[in-house]
Amino acid sequence: MSKQFWKKTAFSLATILVIYFSLIGVSMGANFNPSTDRFKNDRQVPDNYLAQVTSISQLSDISPTDHYYEAVRSLVERYGCSIGYGDNTYRPTLTIVRAEVGSITNACTNAIEQLEGQNFFDISEEIEALTNQLADISNKYPHKRR
Repeated sequence: MSKQFWKKTAFSLATILVIYFSLIGVSMGANFNPSTDRFKNDRQVPDNYLAQVTSISQLSDISPTDHYYEAVRSLVERYGCSIGYGDNTYRPTLTIVRAEVGSITNACTNAIEQLEGQNFFDISEEIEALTNQLADISNKYPHKRR
């Protein structure tokens, strides 16, 4: 299969993971108060909002015993996605807003585009691992019903 196919597949999976992580907070019943919207005044995420971490060990509020540890580690260390906050936290219990979903998706897109120049021999194992991690995370959270 072509490089373009694998690039699009990797991007799609990364995007799905980012969106899913944003929905986890909603399904867990995390409170979101629009009156305390972190981006209310400028309607955008500041450029320095996301941490440029290269190892999950730089994120102070994640430990290897957390069920989402491997999924976050994969996004940070394998794909170079910036998913932590500027204070080197991940804040796993905080519901994120759409502006943050956009910023995180953009950061992952940029990281994957940088990987485009590298040689991909066979990333089917990577895709399978990401798919399994998403399924594992999905099975551990109760789904919110409306």
